[in-house]
Amino acid sequence: MNRLDTLSASIETQYSVKYEKDMPDKLDGLCVGKTILINANKPIQIQAQALVEELAHQETTIGNIVGQGSIAEKKQEYKARRIAYESAIPLNSLINAYWRSTSEYELADSLDVTKEFLEETLNYYRVKYGTVMEVNNQLINFANGIQIVDASN
Repeated sequence: MNRLDTLSASIETQYSVKYEKDMPDKLDGLCVGKTILINANKPIQIQAQALVEELAHQETTIGNIVGQGSIAEKKQEYKARRIAYESAIPLNSLINAYWRSTSEYELADSLDVTKEFLEETLNYYRVKYGTVMEVNNQLINFANGIQIVDASN
């Protein structure tokens, strides 16, 4: 089971997930009531990322924000994205995957996300936590991508 299948199965009692082939190319996902529409023309990783974000929208968004015409709509979009970043790539998962990877491409692959989503998540963590932070004796440097050093020695 891939991330998309696992996530879909975990929410099937709360939401209906439908995979649509006729969605606009620029739209990865959309909430319509308790139904989450996912663009079936996108790769599986992007579908999973969209589902995580649409779940965040289900919990946080009020009204139609597709147009992003107001500051309030943009704030709701950004809030859902922040929740999606933390949900899809929690810090502990990021640290564990980092030690099994030799590049950011391998890191993204290990986390089952696109490199673009990984970069967006790293940028978000940089804004949230600053350039350098410590987690469980691990120094994480977000200054240029990600570097982690064992600080226990």
